Amino acid sequence: MPSNSIHGFTTHFRAARLILRDASVRRLSLRPLMVNIALMIVGLPLGIWGAIELSGLLVSGDGLLAVLARTFLQVLGAAIGVFVSFFLLLLIGSAIAGPLNSKLSLAVEQHLRGPGFRAGDSSLDSSLAQDVARSVAFSLGRLVIFVFCYPPIFFTQFVPGIGFILFPLLSLLYAAVVLSLDFSDYVFERHYTTFRQKIRHVWGRKSLYLGFGGGLALLLLIPFAGFVILPVGVVGATMLYVEETS
Repeated sequence: MPSNSIHGFTTHFRAARLILRDASVRRLSLRPLMVNIALMIVGLPLGIWGAIELSGLLVSGDGLLAVLARTFLQVLGAAIGVFVSFFLLLLIGSAIAGPLNSKLSLAVEQHLRGPGFRAGDSSLDSSLAQDVARSVAFSLGRLVIFVFCYPPIFFTQFVPGIGFILFPLLSLLYAAVVLSLDFSDYVFERHYTTFRQKIRHVWGRKSLYLGFGGGLALLLLIPFAGFVILPVGVVGATMLYVEETS
């Protein structure tokens, strides 16, 4: 339903208002935010530099054509490096800041459901090592999905006639699905014990979560604003779950 997609997309704005209004939620939002900012400051330049260096190795020689080809490949490599590095760093940041995001999600759910709320899953009593291990495992799973799914999507841009339309649409769809699962996992881990249950919850509300994930994908394209969007995504995903299960 289109209305569900719109509701999923506008969840980000309601999440931002909650962060600004509630001091405890705002304080918990800053911790994972600082982790991701530090990773981006260090990792993004390294990723771009590595992509440029690797692209330059594809063409040898000092002639004019070789220099032009090498320059073109380095520019293309830098563009791809920005995109790939950004999303890989988001995955790494999600793994490192996983326990912090879990606490943020729990605080939001307690705020929305009331002080008497108590999640029934044992993950609330898990150790820090278990939380980190769970986050790393989930991030590795998303990385496997990226390796198998994104390269075919990338090459659709070279399909004659429709590639320029097909590539951005499939990229947005891929990002919407992955980001919905990514940011929802912090609330799902308190209520679901298997990945299949998480998928079933999202699949049963496809238009809602495509709107939510698509909105996140578009907002993350805004330069520098992507850092701020990360805690907003965690809060928004928790709000969606609470609304759908209340």
